[in-house]
Parts: sequence; structure tokens; C-alpha cells
Amino acid sequence: MATRLLRMNGDYEPLGQLWIPHFIARNPRVASIVGRTIESARTTAASYETI
Repeated sequence: MATRLLRMNGDYEPLGQLWIPHFIARNPRVASIVGRTIESARTTAASYETI
């Protein structure tokens, strides 16, 4: 997303390797969430009707 915003403004330089950690350090309200595994039966049973 950041790359897209830069390109829309005419900046085509690639982001650095430490861009994400530095961005998170500057913006403490931003965090990442570790995903959890889910049982196959739960994913296959989910539908719009049951939800």
C-alpha cells in the first residue's frame, strides 16, 4: 500500500529493508497480529447462511 501511494505521487524508488520496522516504531498504535490456525471442518462448514 505504501508503495502504491508513493507511485501515485510520482516516487518510484523502492522502499528500504527497514521501512516496516521503522514505520511501526514511529506509529505505536499500528501493530501486527499473529494468525491462528483453524480446523478444516470449521472452514468448510462456514457459509453466509450459518454466519
